[in-house]
Amino acid sequence: MNCPQCGTALHENRAFCPLCGHRLSPSELDRLARDIGVAARRALDTGAAVADRAVKAVGPTMDRAAKALRPLADQAAKATRELAQSAKPVAERAIQVGREAADKAVATARPVVEKAADETIKAARRVKDKLKKS
Repeated sequence: MNCPQCGTALHENRAFCPLCGHRLSPSELDRLARDIGVAARRALDTGAAVADRAVKAVGPTMDRAAKALRPLADQAAKATRELAQSAKPVAERAIQVGREAADKAVATARPVVEKAADETIKAARRVKDKLKKS
């Protein structure tokens, strides 16, 4: 809004014109408030219209990109499922082989450990007998 007396542009919340000092009447202040509200509404409407146009312009491109990427995502998911299924027998076989190896290691080590235990017992008895004699 402009000052009704000198035409200077007035800013919001001014009761007096900064140039000529004209006091704005309540009706002029009301008109200034309405003008500011109208300008704000126009700015919002313009912004919303620009956003709508942008969405309409970008939307088809995004849809095409999504349609192009969807088969790739499906292929990746399928490959992952297939890999997991093919890896399952391998993992099960690895567990079986590991168990067999552990069983063989225990079977191989058992006689050696038993013999070492026997020799340790014999050595302990000899030490005990020597201690008794001394």
